[in-house]
Amino acid sequence: METPAKDENKRGRLLSIWLITNVLLNIVIAYLFASTLLGSSETSGAPLNANDQWAGLVLAVTSIISIAAILGIWRWRKIGLYIFVAMALPAFIAYLALNTRILTAIFPLTSATLMWTLIKPKWEYFY
Repeated sequence: METPAKDENKRGRLLSIWLITNVLLNIVIAYLFASTLLGSSETSGAPLNANDQWAGLVLAVTSIISIAAILGIWRWRKIGLYIFVAMALPAFIAYLALNTRILTAIFPLTSATLMWTLIKPKWEYFY
């Protein structure tokens, strides 16, 4: 009797790599913006001025929520994908407010689109 396929086999390498990469990127983003907001001297970035602190807070919070959403996706939960995609818009707006390069600003939207594209063929495994 054969054993059922493991989640990793259903998920596939590309989706697994993309999920892990997104967790790592979001950890870095959350750390950088949270430490900048808290005034840590360990960050290499310039401190945010008073008008831009809301955008830094939005990016830190959306990154933390995105990590939780990715963990949901890893566990085959539809709500994880919905939350991950929903976090792309406030992150995009916050990056624009910080006057970042357009490639940086569109990364959350691109990431959400790629995540959706990678998950679409695996949708039957989600609940």
